[in-house]
Amino acid sequence: MKEISLDNLQKFEDIFNVDREKHMVILLTIKTFVCRFEKFPELRNKAKLFALSDDWENDGYFFMTFVIWTEHFVFFDSINDSTDVLKNALRSLDYNNLMCLFSIRNEFHDMVCELRDELGLKLHIDADTACFYLPMAESLALKYEMPPNLHIKELSEDNVEKINSVWPHRSEGSESFISYSIKFHLNVGLYDNDNNLVAWCLRYDNGALGVLQTDSNYLRKGLGSVVVKILSKKISEEFQCDNIALVVQENVKSINLFNKLGFKKLESHTWYNLIRA
Repeated sequence: MKEISLDNLQKFEDIFNVDREKHMVILLTIKTFVCRFEKFPELRNKAKLFALSDDWENDGYFFMTFVIWTEHFVFFDSINDSTDVLKNALRSLDYNNLMCLFSIRNEFHDMVCELRDELGLKLHIDADTACFYLPMAESLALKYEMPPNLHIKELSEDNVEKINSVWPHRSEGSESFISYSIKFHLNVGLYDNDNNLVAWCLRYDNGALGVLQTDSNYLRKGLGSVVVKILSKKISEEFQCDNIALVVQENVKSINLFNKLGFKKLESHTWYNLIRA
């Protein structure tokens, strides 16, 4: 395992295009980081891209880490049946730090559990998520009507406290995560005539839509659907890419929303937190 230049990121797209829907999350992760590094080059020093063999352009593995504050995020995938190479790469991480395995295909669940047992790690499943996919062409064709007395505006730092206060997954550090997401990713907010935020949707580091929420005073008005359509279209226009959304399995309302909007359900993905016990 050796670090290679981030300039090689796009080369991995060809590897995982062999089964596009199966590897949609890692493909969009790669696309998202390439675009972000172009716009925010200062983020490059927070990322490390690794080759897991000398034949990394053909071996079918992707492995990258990204550090925000004290959070260590790990992104990986493989087109191979064997998990031995990926497990060796995961063994090399420093689990004195909390490692967040970011949106990992459920195919790798047994491997993660084996690693936990082998290294004596503490494992927390942060979220088991349904993954929804909408191709770029369909995203660009989305149509919506603006609700009366509301307008669109990008989110700002002023909105962080409100968004975090009603986010079901808020925790220590989540306010900083939301602030970071607003600063470095596309997002959308709906505001009333007094500029009060009433509905919003953010984007994660892997390019997925997330933190979709509507103010409790504006429920059942279809605002969630509006912000999803706006942001999906905006992402496809700016980055020429497909869209995905990650929704915790218990969030039936959001799952129904994405089904209704025509998103296709793909393989589930899980977020794992690992640290030395």
